Amino acid sequence: MIRSEDLIWGEGNRSFSFKGLHFVTVHGGGTEGEWVPGENCFLFYKTRALVDQYVSFFRSSASPIRTDNVLELGLFDGGSVPFWFEALEPKKHVGIDIRERSDTPYFQKYAADESRRGRIETQWGTSQDDAVRLGELVDTAFGGDFLDVVIDDASHLYDQSRASFEILFPRVRPGGYYILEDWAWSHWRGLEENFAGHQPLTRLVFDLIEALGSTSHRLIIDMHVSNGFVAIRRGWTPAEELGEFALDRFIYRHPR
Repeated sequence: MIRSEDLIWGEGNRSFSFKGLHFVTVHGGGTEGEWVPGENCFLFYKTRALVDQYVSFFRSSASPIRTDNVLELGLFDGGSVPFWFEALEPKKHVGIDIRERSDTPYFQKYAADESRRGRIETQWGTSQDDAVRLGELVDTAFGGDFLDVVIDDASHLYDQSRASFEILFPRVRPGGYYILEDWAWSHWRGLEENFAGHQPLTRLVFDLIEALGSTSHRLIIDMHVSNGFVAIRRGWTPAEELGEFALDRFIYRHPR
């Protein structure tokens, strides 16, 4: 798991070292001194504040979190994959992103190491709301096994994020976690132009809270909410009972 003592932050929190790997936290690209993303370090599109929230979450968990199979939606430059791979130490980590591109040379060298070969897979050019493609990809990559952790750091848009949730949540192991990153963007000043015309992702969080209240922990055990992410713990309802899963089927609202 992520331990604060393993993270060595540079001046201004613009870069850090983690288990011998170097990361530059530059939003939108750039360099940090001698470190050039893609060549000799990873570009990491998360802030220290968000990383600190994850450290706190994993540290405060009442019981060990299983992390054998990890799926990540939204890769930016790919730097989050090695970060999560080192932090969670999964047997298999798959990352997808909608953009058509390839892994950086630095990433390719990292993934090709004998200890990681076959355990890391990236799928570029895959949309998070493509039900057929996403479902087939996940079932093939993980051999039909359950997912233990899903991290959605993709579009941050309501429709696409909800589609991913409905595709993937039945594939999460009971007791596993589905994490929505940056759910609160509609409440952060300065992002109005980025998401103009889109429904706030907060609405999905409200949907999930309603589902939690409606199903007495059968669908969702609990939810951890912080400023940077929401972690939804999967309940014990068997996947076959979820059927063609649609969140609305598990939300009850009193007639008005």
